[in-house]
Amino acid sequence: MAALPDNPSDPVFIRVRDLHKQIGQQQILKGMTLDIPRGSGVAIIGGSGTGKSVFLKLVMGLIRASSGSIMVDGVEITGLNERQLGPHRRKIGLLFQDGALFDSLTVEENVAFPLVEAGWKDRQKIKAAVLETLESVDLEEHLHKLPSDLSGGMRKRAALARAIITDPQAVFYDEPTSGLDPVVADSIDHLIRRTQRRRGITSVVVTHDMKCLRAVADQVFYLREGVVYFSGTPAALLESADPVIRQFVEGRSGESS
Repeated sequence: MAALPDNPSDPVFIRVRDLHKQIGQQQILKGMTLDIPRGSGVAIIGGSGTGKSVFLKLVMGLIRASSGSIMVDGVEITGLNERQLGPHRRKIGLLFQDGALFDSLTVEENVAFPLVEAGWKDRQKIKAAVLETLESVDLEEHLHKLPSDLSGGMRKRAALARAIITDPQAVFYDEPTSGLDPVVADSIDHLIRRTQRRRGITSVVVTHDMKCLRAVADQVFYLREGVVYFSGTPAALLESADPVIRQFVEGRSGESS
């Protein structure tokens, strides 16, 4: 069960208004506005450099917005200091593109790490929580292996277990199927959806994979030129006749031969 929300009556978990972010001379976000419903599966898509990963970092509080509003679970986070951001960050699990597992730790130790950092002392309770979480991602038989002994898909599963072991209210995924073969990618897609539904968490997936998008998302946000160009269901995106959307969905450069 995910952590109790601060404002459970609010159906919106992430509410963003007129969000701007400039890095150096580059304006990445230029007035991004969106609502992500509590407990939903959301995909964020767009070309390279459109601000998808920057958006995740902004909502996590890892970087600061240039201007605009980010409300998470009813709390405005843009003005919070590092100490105040601690409880906020614990509401969100993050699965990095490469998994970001510690090479020198076993799967069991990697997954236990957030609990140890949170101050858990009882070794038996830690082990029980780790085993339960690994079972939920079908990895319980590999707890003594090092990351180097795991396949790409297994590393993703271990990283997901580490992201959800503290019962966050949301999990952010940055290109979760990148570098995986189609069969393994499909299994990760279904695991993301299963995790979202079983735990009742909000799932936010940054992806360029149209198959992943169909599997994990109730709603899609397509970012273009620093704003939300399209918001709707995966079916509406894939059926859209908009030439800009068709170009992106079909992977065309837009250049005539």
